[in-house]
Amino acid sequence: TTKPMVHIVGYWTAPEEAGKPRDVKVYSNAPQVQLFLNGKSLGVKDRDSSHDLASSPRVWQVAYEPGAIKAVARNGATEVTDERTTPGAPYQIILESDVTKLVSGDPESMAYLTATIADKNGHVVPSAYHSVSFALYGPGELLAQTWPGYPTGLTWNVVAGKTRFAFRSTARSGMAVISAYSPGLKMGRIELDVSGAGKPNEMN
Repeated sequence: TTKPMVHIVGYWTAPEEAGKPRDVKVYSNAPQVQLFLNGKSLGVKDRDSSHDLASSPRVWQVAYEPGAIKAVARNGATEVTDERTTPGAPYQIILESDVTKLVSGDPESMAYLTATIADKNGHVVPSAYHSVSFALYGPGELLAQTWPGYPTGLTWNVVAGKTRFAFRSTARSGMAVISAYSPGLKMGRIELDVSGAGKPNEMN
């Protein structure tokens, strides 16, 4: 992409490695990237033009300590950032969708939803492998996962704190409410509008 970007690879979660050096790899198309750990600068790295890649990764060796690691990429006056924060204990499920509105009666009208196990502050917990159950009230249908070795139907395990599933519209119309539940965690919930021209809201 030509749009300014910066991306820290992986998460900043390794309590068993406190004080040990870890490689932190950062991708960016900016000329300069500066890395910070808990507000302290770990130095600036310029783009390396000796590699075949237009934007080869920049790598820092960092002694692990919990907190926040942040990359700041600069290109003139333009500045973009990416950050990873050590999460706390699993607390909630966050549900997000790539769309908020679907077309009633169109089987090709779909939403892809991401369920994330997060701590109280909304940071993903990559060590989480909970089983999550999904439920729907309203129009549309959740597409059950049927991969070998996984729980079937509308309950399955997250991987590294996340899972993704699909929701498809049906002939009915109205507001669909999708919930995600796992014992001991705050439930996640999202609403999606399934509507069509001239169709009443059947969920009123």
